[in-house]
Amino acid sequence: MDQGSTQPVPASGGPGGTPTQGISGDMKSFREGFNFGDFVTFRYMITPPLITVIYVLAVIAITLGALAAISTSFIGALVFWILAMLWVRVVFEVMIVLFRINDGIQSLAGRR
Repeated sequence: MDQGSTQPVPASGGPGGTPTQGISGDMKSFREGFNFGDFVTFRYMITPPLITVIYVLAVIAITLGALAAISTSFIGALVFWILAMLWVRVVFEVMIVLFRINDGIQSLAGRR
């Protein structure tokens, strides 16, 4: 095997590298700074980070609800917990996928 055929890509700066090479699009826009015009025209999305916070809160609420329902019926509480967790996960994954599709479309539009 020829180990000299591939060279590591510099993480920041240096020959052939840029300071933002290897950083996701969200991090690049964060480093560039907040642009109020992009915020007002909905080019900057605040919802994706909020989705994670709302998901965690929903999981906590579902778990607390299931724990409260244990006194009524253990099997019912377990079924409620499993179905609610699956439903919440699917709903939030669909939302994240929609935002990722939007990011992909934006990056394709930026290439032209």
